[in-house]
Amino acid sequence: MSATRERTREVFGFKKENLENPNVILYQQEIGKLKKDYRELYEASKAWMDSLAKMKVEGELLSNAYNNFGQTTYHKEGINLSKIHVYLDKFNQNAKLLYDNVEDNYFKEIHDCYIDHMKAIDTHDNKTHHDKLSYEDASTVYHKPMYHEDEKKGRDRFNKMTTAQSVYQADYIQYMQLLANLESRTEYDIPLAFRGLMKDIETFFEKGRQDFSYIDLPEWRRSDGKDSFLEPTLNEKYTNWNEKREIPVVETETVETKEVASGSNTVYTTTKTTTTAPITESQADTIKSDLIGNPIN
Repeated sequence: MSATRERTREVFGFKKENLENPNVILYQQEIGKLKKDYRELYEASKAWMDSLAKMKVEGELLSNAYNNFGQTTYHKEGINLSKIHVYLDKFNQNAKLLYDNVEDNYFKEIHDCYIDHMKAIDTHDNKTHHDKLSYEDASTVYHKPMYHEDEKKGRDRFNKMTTAQSVYQADYIQYMQLLANLESRTEYDIPLAFRGLMKDIETFFEKGRQDFSYIDLPEWRRSDGKDSFLEPTLNEKYTNWNEKREIPVVETETVETKEVASGSNTVYTTTKTTTTAPITESQADTIKSDLIGNPIN
């Protein structure tokens, strides 16, 4: 490109004059922030969807593990583990439903706005700028005085300018239409997607509460009223697989024999005394092993 054309672009074209216009600067800042917000929203939403997909798969593995462990004789609460397996199956079904609903009602809209519209705007923005510069170059060449030029060359310069102008105007109209579509989606469709997401999450939790109340799950509470689920229970000094069972104690019998003189005879009196005391730590471990089953080597 000639030095004259380069200077023309700097003075009259998009490179210098338009970029320094306050309205253009403000527009670029707003578009830049919108692109950044959409990119972050898309990436965060995609990461969350990936987590939901992973939870579906790993939830099935956990459910199967509970079911398999509950069918063994390792531990007398096996039947309760099988009940938890049923609840986990329900949870996995709800997680799958949540994933499908969020994908249809929320993520698809975010994906379309960012991947399709934002990238289309970026591509068309660059094309519009390029065609604008081409039109400005053709206009500069046409309006530049040309001495000793025949009529045909003048018409060629005019045709080149009008063609470039038509291309630029068509690009500009399409670019503004893309922006209008994005603005409409941002103002109306995206808020609808957000509300759909909240509704899907609410449905997920509500369905989970219903499933929990319908299934005959074990009551994991100790006799003292404190919450105690499966893992904390096994860490106690005793197991509470039967809630009505008292805290284990050790009964100790003491037998004492005394000689009592009664006339000419000697009478032997035997006294049997039974005392109770809390079990020791080693005794608790023994009881726990008996209740749960033989240790696994």
